[in-house]
Amino acid sequence: MDTRSKKTANDPSTETHDAKAGELATREFELQQIERALQERERRMKQHEVAHEQRATAMEHDRRTLDRERDQMISKISELEVREKEVEKRWQDFETTRLEDSASNIPAHSTPHKPNHLDRYNYPRETLGRRDYSYDVRNQRFDRNRDNTRNEFNRNNDRRTNDRAEQSVCKYCKNFGHTIDECRKRLHNNSQHERLGNLSGPSGHRSQNPTDEKRNTRPIRIVETEEKETERPTEPESQSKILYNFHTRPRSH
Repeated sequence: MDTRSKKTANDPSTETHDAKAGELATREFELQQIERALQERERRMKQHEVAHEQRATAMEHDRRTLDRERDQMISKISELEVREKEVEKRWQDFETTRLEDSASNIPAHSTPHKPNHLDRYNYPRETLGRRDYSYDVRNQRFDRNRDNTRNEFNRNNDRRTNDRAEQSVCKYCKNFGHTIDECRKRLHNNSQHERLGNLSGPSGHRSQNPTDEKRNTRPIRIVETEEKETERPTEPESQSKILYNFHTRPRSH
């Protein structure tokens, strides 16, 4: 048996050399992996740079395009404003000319200073409301749609005017200064006084002339005969007839 080969196989220097060779191989493999990773990263960075450059170029192109379109829009707006002013001036000139022509061609029968009798049919008439007593109801000639400034409606000549509109008007006797309740009360009191025979004097509704007072007598009937004149005795009238004469007697205003 060869003892020298055994010594070589079991030599510690050989084992150390093999270990170092293995470590070197491992480090070399790791370095290769790191190098490949760095290369991949560089490649990706280059791709990103190229993409950023392309994006920047596109943005610059878009910006220039927008600037060009903005300039075109501003120029178009200016042109439109100028054209609008020209059209407005032409329209004003046309309207002025048309109005001048139409004014010069107005016929003589339709001049404004001549009244047209048909104009009253073109306006709505005033609707009369419910009758109120703010004016003199005895004035039958009063009409809201008539001209009240003529001579027959002159305040200086017409006694039936609207000067006493603020006073109260009796709806029964159509007189100013009292209401219908006061008028009814006065009528009742007068009838009571006449019934009792102590009528003191003429009331507001009777004539102010004392000779117009109704007396409780009948007219004397004279019978002419050959011998002598006879007088028929007077007979008192009934109270109902007195009241009838009082209500039917004409009133003085």
